[in-house]
Amino acid sequence: MLMPRHLLKAAVAAVVLLQASLAWAGWTRLRSPHFVVVGDAGEAELREVARRVEAFREVLRRALPNATVAMPVPTTIIVFGSDREFRRYGPIVNGRPMEGVGGYCLPGEDANYIAMSIARREEAYPIVFHEYTHALLGATLTTVPVWMNEGLAEVYRTFSQTDGGRAANIGAPPLHHLRELRSRSLMPLVELLAVERDSPTYNEERRRGPFYAQSWLLAHYIFLGNATRRTQLPKYLDLVQDGTGIADAVRQAFDSEPHVLDGELRQHLNGFTLNAVKITFAERVGVEVPLRAEPFGDVDAQAYLAELLAR
Repeated sequence: MLMPRHLLKAAVAAVVLLQASLAWAGWTRLRSPHFVVVGDAGEAELREVARRVEAFREVLRRALPNATVAMPVPTTIIVFGSDREFRRYGPIVNGRPMEGVGGYCLPGEDANYIAMSIARREEAYPIVFHEYTHALLGATLTTVPVWMNEGLAEVYRTFSQTDGGRAANIGAPPLHHLRELRSRSLMPLVELLAVERDSPTYNEERRRGPFYAQSWLLAHYIFLGNATRRTQLPKYLDLVQDGTGIADAVRQAFDSEPHVLDGELRQHLNGFTLNAVKITFAERVGVEVPLRAEPFGDVDAQAYLAELLAR
């Protein structure tokens, strides 16, 4: 796919300005069965990212046989060793780097890119689960509402393996979301469902936390907490995609007024039902990641960064 000329010029100009910082970067590339993992974070960290995301993909394949895990296009994960370097390639809102972001996903028709910072070590790994969930949703659904895209990604980001790889936990409640939700009133459901990617609620740091927390709560309730609501969700998505207003789509799909679902969400939050789902497998889930990685030079590193900037 040819890159538009103005994007190519902008990307080339950007990497020329950054060339001095890349001269010492020491980038490495590692190819696992389903991902290309590159970055300046060091070989051990790249291998751990690859191992965990491969295990995450395999657990989803076994647990959700109807889900899309065979991506139609390649997925590259770019791992930055510091928050400072990651922020130079992070999302921009109103001309400034978006605050509080540790990773993002850029799905595309020809390739998927995930960028993340590994600076927080163990706390950083859920980022790649979150971002890979975005890629899976993008490959599965034509249109994904923002609340569902972020809410499901937050549900799956708490993925962990137990019992030596023979079991996995998905959906454990993040403590920071519980603190957020229990310290304030919940946003009305219709307002939550109406949030778009260009909404201040999604882009402003002080408002993004409550939005992510309540999106997680709604996704947890529908997908893990109420089987009836889960079966009604596809009708709601179809109605909204066909142009039906959100409040009317809720009434028609869920056979309830929006305020009824508001009450159900509050009850779910306070009802001590926020459990993870434990999935047990007959055989251990493990993925062998190649022992040898491939170091490469500044020119290849600049190419990856230019691609990231252009996309």
